[in-house]
Amino acid sequence: MMGTLCAPARDEEVRKLKDIKEIVPLFRAIFSVLDLMKVDMANFAVSSIRPHLMQQSVEYERKKFQELLEKQPNSLDFVTQWLEEAAEDLMNQRYKNALPAEGGATGCGDSLLPNPAAVQNYAYLRLLRWDHLRRPFPETVLMDQSRFQELQLQLEQVAILGAVLLVTFSMAASGISSQASFAEKLKMIVKILLTDLHLPSFHLRDALTTIGEKVCLEVSSRLSLCGFAPFTADKETVLKGQIQAVASPDDPIRRIMDSRILAFLESCLASGHQKPLPTVPGGLGPVQKELEEVAIKFVRLVNYNKMVFSPYYDAILSKILVSS
Repeated sequence: MMGTLCAPARDEEVRKLKDIKEIVPLFRAIFSVLDLMKVDMANFAVSSIRPHLMQQSVEYERKKFQELLEKQPNSLDFVTQWLEEAAEDLMNQRYKNALPAEGGATGCGDSLLPNPAAVQNYAYLRLLRWDHLRRPFPETVLMDQSRFQELQLQLEQVAILGAVLLVTFSMAASGISSQASFAEKLKMIVKILLTDLHLPSFHLRDALTTIGEKVCLEVSSRLSLCGFAPFTADKETVLKGQIQAVASPDDPIRRIMDSRILAFLESCLASGHQKPLPTVPGGLGPVQKELEEVAIKFVRLVNYNKMVFSPYYDAILSKILVSS
């Protein structure tokens, strides 16, 4: 009976029950499997009604926001400003990119006009670079501000981690850079030293100084272990300097990492609910796992927000893009 009712994943546990001959251990094992089956049934029930719950939640939040909007008609002012800035910035980028190809912007205004979906996605990406201390957050994402802040910090950590690994692998011999065990060990060391990045008391430059020392020590040790030429003092000095430079957001390596991370997240938003995720850009391979984890959370957060507030975004963007 249990075999016909349990999930396929529990077939092995049910089969093992037949091998138990003692009564007490048998009943103990049966109740243990029954507990697992209860959890499976609960998970199945939740997954079955999840779309309905999601729709109810979307309608409820939209209704409450509409009530607020009727009482306070200016409740979309910051949203409008947020979308206007995103549209303007996106158009400026397209204009600059079109200049070399077009030889000028004459007659290409319509082709440079972004579609509403692209503006929305770009606007969400801008929230990952938001100055939370100086700028008010858009009203429609205000309830999720803490989540966006958390994602922002996680992406900063991924960018710094990726930049440190990139400069390290470029300086170290290819024979050890390609070793998965070495790369994983190095990544773990850097991640541990960046754990408190979100704390106000954290000093990034001091942490990167320590990281530089640890990384050089690991590289020298691995080179010696594998029989390669030793890591010279000059190379150590250069590597430590490059790692230290990552502290600045204007560092070329850091900017490359930031740019590619945003490009990847933009691709994730554009692909919607499609699986698997888009291919990670070059240079981000060592932090692919960490980046994809953040991307999944970001896409879920954005997609839900779109479901709730898309009517308001569409109305605002229709005016913005027409006036442009």
